[in-house]
Amino acid sequence: MARHIWRLFGQGINSAKKYDKLIYFRPFSRHNDQLGIQPQKNKLAGHQRELMKRGLPKRSNISNVENIIVVASGKGGVGKSTTAVNLAVALSEVDGEDGVGLLDMDVFGPSIPRMMNLSASPELDKNDNMIPLTNYGIHCMSMGFLIEEKAAVVWRGPMVMSAVQRLLLRTAWGKLKYLVLDMPPGTGDTQLSLSQLVAVTGVDVLGDVPLNLWIRHGADKGQPITVSHPGSPQAASYKNIATKVIQKISSLKTQI
Repeated sequence: MARHIWRLFGQGINSAKKYDKLIYFRPFSRHNDQLGIQPQKNKLAGHQRELMKRGLPKRSNISNVENIIVVASGKGGVGKSTTAVNLAVALSEVDGEDGVGLLDMDVFGPSIPRMMNLSASPELDKNDNMIPLTNYGIHCMSMGFLIEEKAAVVWRGPMVMSAVQRLLLRTAWGKLKYLVLDMPPGTGDTQLSLSQLVAVTGVDVLGDVPLNLWIRHGADKGQPITVSHPGSPQAASYKNIATKVIQKISSLKTQI
């Protein structure tokens, strides 16, 4: 392909001098991948996907547990654990079921032992699975049962994932209709581990609770307000939420 080269000298276009010299060149390739990079990138991406699949645990069902309900929040100190405790008790009362469990997923700051007035170490069954502690008819498991109350837990991500996996899958829950998970605040290793390990039941926020100092006092004393003041407006709110949770789960199952 030949093209003319124009050079401008002097003032304006009128002083332009045209050179007759022709330059011949081969145009660049219009191929989308001139250097052959794309096949290598595709191969690398496929290899990375395979490595990630190997590193992630497979989702498992928790034996004899029908529904998993997650109580979570983006920040701490908003009453999430208090809600999880009272929701578990309310589910047991509203549904008339003995099969309600409560799992404290906060590895670094477990609060369920105090709120449920439990402090013993769990025993192991013949399969080396931990037997949950029970109070108020609720089967409970927490990292707080395995360490001293004031002991500091300083673990990296893989250790947190291992602990969460053991709490979830190596606890002898027995037959449970509902398992309430009290999550730590935020979106860290525990939340990621949970999403990779088990499938949770999808339930939205279904109510609110009138603030009252007795809710906090009861939690600090190991007496949930649904137990200590069952006729209070706060206890009624928790039971109302539990009723909606039960209805929502039933509705979800009919859609499957």
